[in-house]
Amino acid sequence: MPPEAVRPVEPWLVEHFGDRAVRRAIPEDDLGGVWRTMRRRPNICDACVRLQKRSNPGAQTSLDRWIPYCDAFPERVPDEIYRGGFDHRNPYEGDRGIRFEMRPGGERMLAAYESSLARKQARAAQARQAEQDGEEPGQGG
Repeated sequence: MPPEAVRPVEPWLVEHFGDRAVRRAIPEDDLGGVWRTMRRRPNICDACVRLQKRSNPGAQTSLDRWIPYCDAFPERVPDEIYRGGFDHRNPYEGDRGIRFEMRPGGERMLAAYESSLARKQARAAQARQAEQDGEEPGQGG
């Protein structure tokens, strides 16, 4: 198929609300002419009864539109937890002893988080093994 016949990818933003994912169109002007999908990995907060969000008027991207906060982190959930995949069933500095608590109906979101975490850990283990074997990361042997 000639390149001019390739249909451009439509701009969509996938936002997660509890265990629902909502796709909505992004006007091209909001992307500076660049079409892309912005999506974050599932995190343990998605399944937590304590998660709350407030608007972020200084947001630079759609991923920063909301500031996540909770009883453990009243100012903002640290990025290491919210975006980095830290499992907050374990202690985290500054959490005041308050940990993850499953919200009603949060089982699917917790399963999505655990699956994502398992994939991340498997990739890290493969990279460590490749390094020990003297291979470049991503090169199968």
